[in-house]
Amino acid sequence: MAWLSMLALAAFTSSCSITRNVPEDKFLLDNANLSVVREEGKKPEVAEGDLTRYIRQKPNKRILLFRFHLRLFNAAKPGRQKGVSKLLRTIGEEPVILDTFQTRQTVVNLTRYLQGKGFYSSRVQDTTRYDKQRATVSYNVYPGTPHRVRNIRYIIEDTLIRSVVLSDTVNCMVKSGNRFDIDLLRGERKRIEGTLREEGY
Repeated sequence: MAWLSMLALAAFTSSCSITRNVPEDKFLLDNANLSVVREEGKKPEVAEGDLTRYIRQKPNKRILLFRFHLRLFNAAKPGRQKGVSKLLRTIGEEPVILDTFQTRQTVVNLTRYLQGKGFYSSRVQDTTRYDKQRATVSYNVYPGTPHRVRNIRYIIEDTLIRSVVLSDTVNCMVKSGNRFDIDLLRGERKRIEGTLREEGY
């Protein structure tokens, strides 16, 4: 395991800048932050943890706040494709270069997710802060007031199918007063389909 110790030593003692392999006209994605802005006196009805997975571009991973894998990649000698340099590039991680298209797509993805959860008046604001060759992208999410289910109606022309569906409404996943959620609607549709199959339809 001596070679692992050598790699670790190379990463921690490397004095080269973490932007060493970032082109002059590009920026290293230093951080990608997301925060849900709560309205005064109200508790947010959407968790930040549910939203972060929709961030399309994330910075190089850290180990105890240290970009170990990026440091390994940067420790490789430029132009060398053999020996230790090849190993450093294989185990290491290339710098994540800021892609503004991915930033815009993240805003779209977050907005679609929020609307699917009933937040039709939501707003997502992205801000990019530059510092030398580093960039930090921040997403501020303003959920707004979610839409809620007022009434539930079943429009089924076939009387036999209607009787089967209505006899099992106690198990309905969508309840009056609940926040509108497209995933729950899809789940309820599958539940009804399963019930009808059990009845031979």
